[in-house]
Order: sequence, then structure tokens, then C-alpha cells
Amino acid sequence: MKAYTILILATLLFCPTAHGEEVFRYFEIDPSPKFWGLASDFDLGLRILDGVDTVVWGRTHLVYDNLGYFLDPQESTLNSSIEEDASLLSIKSYFNAWNFKAALGIKQGLSFDTAKDRNNANLLLAYLFEYISPPDTADQSLLLVESNDSFRTGGMYGRILLDLAFDGTKVDPISKNVAGLFLEAYAEFSPSLNTQDQAWFRFGGLAKAYLPLFEHKDYGPNSKELLSNVLSSYLGFQAVYDYVRNVSDARLPYLVYGSIGGFDERSGLGGLIRGLGDGYLPGLQKFAINIDWYLSGPTLFGLDLVPGMVVYADWGLSSDYQGNLKDALSLGLGLTLNFFDYTHGVIYLQFLPFQPAFSGQHGPLIGFDIGLHF
Repeated sequence: MKAYTILILATLLFCPTAHGEEVFRYFEIDPSPKFWGLASDFDLGLRILDGVDTVVWGRTHLVYDNLGYFLDPQESTLNSSIEEDASLLSIKSYFNAWNFKAALGIKQGLSFDTAKDRNNANLLLAYLFEYISPPDTADQSLLLVESNDSFRTGGMYGRILLDLAFDGTKVDPISKNVAGLFLEAYAEFSPSLNTQDQAWFRFGGLAKAYLPLFEHKDYGPNSKELLSNVLSSYLGFQAVYDYVRNVSDARLPYLVYGSIGGFDERSGLGGLIRGLGDGYLPGLQKFAINIDWYLSGPTLFGLDLVPGMVVYADWGLSSDYQGNLKDALSLGLGLTLNFFDYTHGVIYLQFLPFQPAFSGQHGPLIGFDIGLHF
């Protein structure tokens, strides 16, 4: 029976369609290294409909994370003691835990980019599962442990994601300049996976725009072959909006209340505003703007290693259960290194002029990241 099943699947994958194309197009694995773990997406591209790909998409994620919980015992507003005393941050808010995620879905292509040989517009329907282990600490003074949050001893939840995305961006392989527009809109629904939580829903979207400013490349002896980058620059802009609500008026688990959804979930405004702290400024509504200016220098050692710098400004706003608004601003610069177009390493110098709780003296802070911010 198993042999027949394998034979049928192989026939379906490799037999030609009505237009003479093979059903199987590609299989790609996209690993994403983390400081203490690994995440990876995979895409199985199939040509079922004429002119576009149907993609079986999956994701796995296993990371030992440093997480934060910043609410008062009533789980309504930011804890005032944390805002007033920076020393309490590491004592009462931050903890380590294992974070496991898995996802599976179908991305149906809506339009096709022949230059990239991939869809540039997709409609995704997927199911995503997430588990957080109990906090790796015996400290009972943690705000999370003192709360009634369902994740105070670890927990899990699942969500159904409907995501519409258009990717009109392109990256110059020599200068590393990015150009074009990326748009995403999403809706999510989560049924209850444990008795303490009720179903919730979320919707939101984001827009990214990239504008090349200049580029100077080095040519070979015949003046036709591009060898390396000399100096290049581009601007990046991102705007994000997210709204989440319980189906009833009950409180949301902090893992949800403090996050921003979509295809690439972020840990709330803390995940969008550099230096702020993952999970900080949770809310039912969240809005953020990021502006980056990138400058890329000469290629190193004749290899595809390109150093550079970034100057950025991040601003965000959140609204809690009572409708209270809180915002945060982060300004800074960073040194970047492009590793063979695989990923970036970034060292940031971050200033939080209106968030002294995170710096003691309004900054600066040193930050590290793998991959560009957006």
C-alpha cells in the first residue's frame, strides 16, 4: 500500500500539466539562524494552475528565548514600578524559556514574476502552532508568575492565518541596494486550545518601500564585467498596524496581547522599535513606523562580504484595555556586514530619549541582531 502511495505521488509531481509543464517546480529550505536556536521555512512549489505556482509552505522554530512581561498584577497597564526603576527590569520582567513554533499551509500564487521565477503575489491559508515552556527560573517575584496569565507556567496556542502579500522588491546583487514595494494584509483567528483562554481574532497589515539613492560599482578590465561594490546607498520605510481582540471581553494571554501577527510575527512594539525590549508596550492596537538609511561600502577580499552602516528612526504607539495610549521613540545607528547575501550581522548604538527605564540615562544602548530590521 505504501509503495502504491509513493508511486501515485511521484506520478502527480512529475507528470506534465495540460500545458506541458511538470507539476513539480522546486523545493527550497530557508534557514534563519538565531542566537540560541534555529528557525526554518520550506517551500514546495507546484505548477497546478497555468502561469502561477501553488506552494506548500511550512515553518519550524525552536529557540531558547529571553522574553519579557511588563504588566501590573491586574494585567491591564504597564507596571509603574518598571517604568520608574530600571533595575527592576532584569529582576521582575525578563525570563528565559523555550519557544517552539510549527506551521503548515498553502500559498496560492496570484501573479508571477518571470525575472525571479517566483510568485510575486500570494494568498496564504495556514495553521500555526506555538508553545512556550515554563519560565526557566525559581524567582517567584516575576511579574508573570504573580499574574493570572495562562502562560505563567508555560502554554500553547494555535491560530488560523489568512495572509495576502505582494512582493515587488528586488536586491542588486553587487551594490546590495533594495528597490520596490512590499505590501501585506492579514487576518487571524485562534480557537481556544486550553481551558483558561477564549478564542481571539486579529487583523492588520504592513507596507515597506525601498528607494535606491546612488551606487558606484567596480568594473573589470574589459569594462563590461561587474566585480564588486564601491559605495551605494538606499532608504527604507516601513509602516505596521495590528489589532487584536478576544471574542469576549476577557483578557488576552500576554503572548498574544504583546505580539504583532502576520506572516512574520513580531514580539509587539518591542520587536519593531529597536532597543525597547521584546514584548514591551503591549496593546489591543499597535502602530509603528521605521525609517532606515543604508550605506554599503566596498566589497571585502574579493568575496561577497559587504560592510556598511545604517542610521534609523523608530516610533510606535499602543493602546491598552482602558484605551490608554503610550508611545516610544528610538534613534540610532549601526554597523552591518552582509554575509554572501545569506544574512546580515548588525551592531547597533541605540538611543531611547523618552524611555529612561531601559537605559537609566536615556541611552545609549548596545544592541546586536542577525538580519536587517526590515
